[in-house]
Amino acid sequence: MSSKGDSCGDNPLKRWHLRFQRAQAFWNQPSDRFADIDEQFNYLVEVLVTASYLEMLLYVGVQYVGVDMDGGRKRPTLGTLIRIAREYGLVDGDLAKLLNQFNDIRNGFAHNPDYVLTTDTINTLHGLLPQDDQDALKPALQNILPEPTVEVIASLTYGQIVKMTYGAISSAAERNLSNSNEAREEC
Repeated sequence: MSSKGDSCGDNPLKRWHLRFQRAQAFWNQPSDRFADIDEQFNYLVEVLVTASYLEMLLYVGVQYVGVDMDGGRKRPTLGTLIRIAREYGLVDGDLAKLLNQFNDIRNGFAHNPDYVLTTDTINTLHGLLPQDDQDALKPALQNILPEPTVEVIASLTYGQIVKMTYGAISSAAERNLSNSNEAREEC
């Protein structure tokens, strides 16, 4: 009895190498071979790109409210940035919970070459979106026939997470700028 992980033993580096080889082989094939793609590799790429946007937004946001992030030796993780953003009021508890759930998915892909994104995982993440954001996605999801795939739901959910994070960081930056201007006027 053999599984994906068994073919490379317990060596994660070999499993990563095989996953990237499969993806590379796909891109080198003629365009009529799209059915053979490793869909988990596509999920991995989308999650890592979304995580990069979120890290950038949170990194800028926490610096904007006065947290010195350049004094450290290494760049903080997404989890650390979420915690700091929550502590400084850049994101509320609900958004922090959503971001942490996304970070769990990101960490699954980043640290486990055998991680598989499931419909349940995406549905849980999607369910953490505020009702207004879920409602905003309904028209797009209802216009997909026969039914939206997990990849489509994930993409739309990730977009909403980035939008919400950007809005929270922008609002915090405006508050901080307004407070700075008020302090200057008092002087």
